[in-house]
Order: sequence, then C-alpha cells, then structure tokens
Amino acid sequence: MEFDVKDVLGQIQGQLQKIDNRFDKINDRFDELQKEVVEIKVNVAHMEGELKGEIQTVSEKVDGLNKRVDTQDFVNRAVISGLIVTLLAGAFKMLFPKFFGLIRIAIANEKINPTRPELEPIKVG
Repeated sequence: MEFDVKDVLGQIQGQLQKIDNRFDKINDRFDELQKEVVEIKVNVAHMEGELKGEIQTVSEKVDGLNKRVDTQDFVNRAVISGLIVTLLAGAFKMLFPKFFGLIRIAIANEKINPTRPELEPIKVG
C-alpha cells in the first residue's frame, strides 16, 4: 500500500476543517446559551426587585392593620372596664342602699370632714 503524502495531508486537512466547523457551531450555540442565561439572570433580578417592593407594601399594610387592631383593642378594654365598674357600683348601691346616706351623715357630723362647719348635723333615728 502506497499512499501519497499530499493525499494523506489533504485528507487530514479536510477532517481538521470539519472538526473546526463543528467547534465553531458549538461555540455559536454556547454563545447563544450564554446570552439566554444573562437574560434570565436579568429577569430574575428584576422580579426579585418587584417582589421586594410588593413584600414591603404588604408589610406596611399589615403594620397599619396591627395599629388599628391595637387601638380597637384598647377602646374595647376601656368600654368593658367602664361597664364592669358601672355594674359593680349599681350592685353595691342596690345591696347597700343606706351606705351613701351614712357617709352623708358622717360628713354632716364632721366625723370625716371637719373643715365644713356650714353643714348641719343630721340626726339618725
């Protein structure tokens, strides 16, 4: 078997040219993929920014609602406390109706407040 060196080198050159063409195509595909990856990263960064803004907005709304609930809770406690005090005072007055009369008599007799001599002593009996 005899081969001409020029023919063999020509075949090798042809094969190398095919391999170079394939590598060029692969490089082009990698470049396209790299561009797509960069676009995806930019989109992800943009979406993260939007989500952070929306999360902050929702957080502010929740804080506002918490303040409203706290205020309403305070008002409710005050109203309930007032009702309880009123009910207790009414019950006390119903159970001990003469108690307030005795206090008035004691004040009039200067047992509690000796600085009011203008009140006349009230006689019990």
